[in-house]
Amino acid sequence: LRAAITGTFRRAFGVPRGGTDDEGRQRTVEVMIPEVACRHLVGARGDRIKLLREEAGCDIQLAPGLVAGLAAQRRVRCGGRLIGIEEAVARIHEVLVEFASIGILHPRHFDLQEVVAV
Repeated sequence: LRAAITGTFRRAFGVPRGGTDDEGRQRTVEVMIPEVACRHLVGARGDRIKLLREEAGCDIQLAPGLVAGLAAQRRVRCGGRLIGIEEAVARIHEVLVEFASIGILHPRHFDLQEVVAV
């Protein structure tokens, strides 16, 4: 998973194969997660998200509001140097897998459902 995340981001941001992101530019990536996972991702008193920030070495925060046009999805915004963003996205995925293994998340939570205006 980490190799796939790294390869995808480096290609998207134009980092040459085998190269490093030595420029140290600040970047932002948003990851969609099921809304039901948000309070668990943040944790009691924000402890879990603080730990994720420390581990990744970048800013991680829930973007305000739901994802436009999609039901029950939220965006997690990861900002900082590319290496930190790669770590943050990998750790968020690991946390979601953990939530699924203990029953907080179910496959239906990952179904993308369009919001239909009435």
